[in-house]
Amino acid sequence: MTDSRVHINNSVIRWAIDSGECSFVFLKQKYSLDQWMNAKSEIDFPTIQQLLEFGQDTHIPFIYLLGDKIPGDDPELVRLISTNGYNTRPSRRLIEIYDSMKIKQAWVKDYFLEEREFCRTKRLVLINQSNSFQSAYQTIANILNLSELSINDGSYDIIYKLMVDRISDCGVLIFQSGIVGFDSHRELDNREIRSLVLVDEIAPLIFVNTNDLIQNKIFALVHGFVHVLLKSDELLMGGKDCKTDEGKWIESVVAAIISDVLCNDNSHQHSFPSQKDLHFIPDRNFRDAVIASEACSEISLLEASRLLEMSVSDYCKISNATK
Repeated sequence: MTDSRVHINNSVIRWAIDSGECSFVFLKQKYSLDQWMNAKSEIDFPTIQQLLEFGQDTHIPFIYLLGDKIPGDDPELVRLISTNGYNTRPSRRLIEIYDSMKIKQAWVKDYFLEEREFCRTKRLVLINQSNSFQSAYQTIANILNLSELSINDGSYDIIYKLMVDRISDCGVLIFQSGIVGFDSHRELDNREIRSLVLVDEIAPLIFVNTNDLIQNKIFALVHGFVHVLLKSDELLMGGKDCKTDEGKWIESVVAAIISDVLCNDNSHQHSFPSQKDLHFIPDRNFRDAVIASEACSEISLLEASRLLEMSVSDYCKISNATK
């Protein structure tokens, strides 16, 4: 019995090589690329298994490799990149983070609606640029009760965790990771993504790249929260100074908040975590929703573990710990 062969589109394979995360030299050594691209008979095309492995090596979804044209980038993600002053295509890692956050947001929004949690974001008070940045700062200070939060509570790392808790308490989903999924070999580049904001009436979301210094994570988190209150999606990238009036206004608000939280005290500038924690940290409300859904057999054990980006065995441990 012969293996089934897959007819491929040459331009798609070239795109996968250029856009993927594997060197051309490695791919050329492992696969008969010249034979694939210049197939003269059925046997010259790749087998299904070869194409599956090619997709795994390049981190290109298998379904894309079956297409007859190069897949386009999500226009909203392209727009978010362009607002940073860049005209570049997103990397596979950024695309996967963006798609993952969209999937998680859509899933948990459905969950909240089914549970009739319509007022979970009622503490959020919208702001806009017609306000002075001082007025916007005061609104946010009141929402987060910043007067009771200061550097005296501990290091920058502790302040960051307290800020995460307070923003989450307002109904904002906060996801954190420095890698794609649970692949420690695929670290996120903080020049491409420091934070991502996806606004929504029921399930506003902030993703923070933890592959960064702690003071940058605080900035990214607060910057994201300001965008939530502006009802404006955002991809915060590193490497360029903000030049727009809107960007400067937002950074003024963020600077005022951070200055308040850190009390202009530089004595803890050295208080960074000794080791970066890059693994995926789901929002606690999202985690609880996943566990509750799996416990009621509304989703499978495998789906629950995938939503929380962990192995089934690790999921069982945290699920059992909540019972």
